[in-house]
Amino acid sequence: MPVRPKILPFTFGEDEFHTPGSHVQTICIVGEGDLPIELTWTFRGDSKIGMADMGVSTTRVGPRSSVLQIDSVTAAHSGEYTCTAKNSVGSQSVVADLEVLVVPKILPFNFGEEDYTSGMSAQLQCIVTDGDVPVDIRWITSGQTHSALSGITFTKIGSKSSIMQIDSVDASHSGNYTCTAQNSAGRASYTAQLTVVVAPQIAPFSFGDDEALNAGDFVVVQCSAVKGDSPISLRWAFKSRPLASDSPITGLTINSLGDRISVLSIQSVAAVHNGEYTCTAENPAGVANYTATLTVNVVPRIVPFDLSDEAITSGQPVAIQCTVSEGDLPISFRWAFHGQELSSQMGISTIRINARVSLLSIDSIAAGHAGNYTCTAQNSAGSVNHTATLLVQGLKLFPLKTSAHLIL
Repeated sequence: MPVRPKILPFTFGEDEFHTPGSHVQTICIVGEGDLPIELTWTFRGDSKIGMADMGVSTTRVGPRSSVLQIDSVTAAHSGEYTCTAKNSVGSQSVVADLEVLVVPKILPFNFGEEDYTSGMSAQLQCIVTDGDVPVDIRWITSGQTHSALSGITFTKIGSKSSIMQIDSVDASHSGNYTCTAQNSAGRASYTAQLTVVVAPQIAPFSFGDDEALNAGDFVVVQCSAVKGDSPISLRWAFKSRPLASDSPITGLTINSLGDRISVLSIQSVAAVHNGEYTCTAENPAGVANYTATLTVNVVPRIVPFDLSDEAITSGQPVAIQCTVSEGDLPISFRWAFHGQELSSQMGISTIRINARVSLLSIDSIAAGHAGNYTCTAQNSAGSVNHTATLLVQGLKLFPLKTSAHLIL
């Protein structure tokens, strides 16, 4: 009696899954059936798929068997392989399933070409383009898993993607960020570097304890960039105008101590030094400014005055004006005659014209008025005086040359 073909069951081995790159083979054996027998293979039930183009070879071994082998399996080889035996009586097909576990493959990612500055947001997306599910996706930076990182959120998107986001970066976020993807076939990872450049920060400084300095005092102030990435440039401005190390302002010098400290000093402060001093620190990440105000108490300065070189005739009136051209207000005035405080009984009067002028007047000159008259101007910074000599006709008096004295 004619016998139709009967194929013995076959598999791709004892392992349920195969890893990419491994060698696999199976053999289709016809245990029964009249000869001749035709043996054919198909992949995924489609005879149009050319297995030879996929790296799959089949070899006929005798009249009743055929061997299928793949030297290096890939994910593309996963699927059903069908062996069909046919003779004059009929045909039979048997199917074996090949399972290839595919190691994850991560799509390359980066933070972009530009560095980040503090306060910016940063984001990475890790996408697994190949690999069997389930896939476990994790983030690691500086040897720490994502659960230990501060200020960073992670969002799983589907089964093969994860987003890492930092709302506001700072210096602590600089480093390497690694995405790992792992499944039963293996593990893959990809790393991107985040560079956060930190803008400078200047430590507050002042010219003292909110008290004004007196003219002639020595003062020094230090501008320190306590934070910020190097290189940092430091520069000074006075009343919004740039200052250089060779500043033309009298007595002012600027010296650098490394790349983070600049020292401004004034050997002897004066009125010209009054004003705002601004230190600016700059690096590629940004600019910082800090301003301190220097207040100098200015000693009064009396405009020189004198009386006529010729003697004044008795009975004539005379007036002496003491004017302060410089000096902080308020200013007080005092007049003295031969070093003694003036007496109203001498027929001499003094009057304050304004905040900077005092007038001494004598309505009728007498012999007793001849002598030295001294005006003293005083403020919180100090005092100064100026003396002139009055000559009365008919008297022999050795005149004192006009003079000025500064008293601090």
